[in-house]
Amino acid sequence: RVQRTGIEFSISYKNRPHEFFLPMFGEYNVWNAAAVYALVEYTGWKLSLKDAFTRFQGVKRRQELIGSPRNIQIIEDFAHHPTAVEKTIVTFKNRPGGGKIHAVFEPRSATSRRNIFQDDYARAFKQSDFAYIAKPFAQEKIPLEQRFSSEKLVAEVNEAGSKAYLCDDVPEIIARIKANANPGDTVLLMSNGGFDGIYGKLIQALL
Repeated sequence: RVQRTGIEFSISYKNRPHEFFLPMFGEYNVWNAAAVYALVEYTGWKLSLKDAFTRFQGVKRRQELIGSPRNIQIIEDFAHHPTAVEKTIVTFKNRPGGGKIHAVFEPRSATSRRNIFQDDYARAFKQSDFAYIAKPFAQEKIPLEQRFSSEKLVAEVNEAGSKAYLCDDVPEIIARIKANANPGDTVLLMSNGGFDGIYGKLIQALL
């Protein structure tokens, strides 16, 4: 059961249900928690998993809440593979409480800067309400015929009915988010690098 602040789930062991709450989102995190439960039961480790799961603060740069200026949640996530991008967007989109999803993406990894996943990224970002796509990082290092096209991605997302922007730099991304985001919305910042310090800059801009 997905809540605004996490997931409630049940694990049945020896015909007894055990209820837990995890302050994270996504089916994959429930499976991770189930694996921890199985390990604890198998080893006989004396640990209150109910308390441990409730207090778990997650992993750095994975669904990390870094601020909530004007009740707009700013989430940092390391997602850069298209499958991870899509799962991250859909996970937050399916939370109760409404609000739009603003997906911000910097193609920075060795694969995301190449066109091998061009179509897969289009499918992923179609799930967002707004997408802000930066130009690939250090694209001059990639052979011309292998380069990922942020322009093509933005065009395909717009054709699918979502709103996408090609952004030249972080100040443009921040300006567009300020114009579009409302209280209750969620901004997903997805990069495997520093992204020109957008994390703190965006929070300050939205205060």
